[in-house]
Amino acid sequence: MSRLVIDTNVYVSAAIFQSRAVERTLRFAHTKHTIFQSPDTLRELARIFLDKKFDHIKPLEERIDLLQSIKDVSQLWDVRGCVDLCRDPKDNMLFALSHAVGANYLISGDKDVLDIPNYGETITLKPQEFIYPDDAFFQFSHAAGPVLREEAIFIPPNMPGLKAQIVSLPSDKKFNFIQPGDNVLWHSFN
Repeated sequence: MSRLVIDTNVYVSAAIFQSRAVERTLRFAHTKHTIFQSPDTLRELARIFLDKKFDHIKPLEERIDLLQSIKDVSQLWDVRGCVDLCRDPKDNMLFALSHAVGANYLISGDKDVLDIPNYGETITLKPQEFIYPDDAFFQFSHAAGPVLREEAIFIPPNMPGLKAQIVSLPSDKKFNFIQPGDNVLWHSFN
């Protein structure tokens, strides 16, 4: 079981903008790992979740329920001290919390946070990279020739019994084809 810090933008992507990939990541994180929040991260989460600009997307009552659910499944940690690491000073609280709790992973969609790949023992990952951080990227090698992304269902390396599908192509790919040797991002669906 890993110790995690999850950036507010990840919760917003899942809860308010209903990103299925991020929602899947959060479900995995909350059921299999320990999530930490500090008073500062909870204040930021409440500030964003309660912002009236989201009233037309999701009713306030639902956002309050989601906020309470996040509080209920998180361990509260009072952080002593601070760090000065990020271009955006508001993100420093995430690294301070990660350091204080000895987090294995900091999950974020914020470029300023992701630009710092490691801080102490904490590895910074995008939500999609977290589900299986050691195996999320691999070299596609099971097909004799190019395949369409939608047809690329396979058994990931070292994970017998798990089925997965390609979800992201290499950035240099202009078409929906994957060739042996391409690095790809995948997710499981069983």
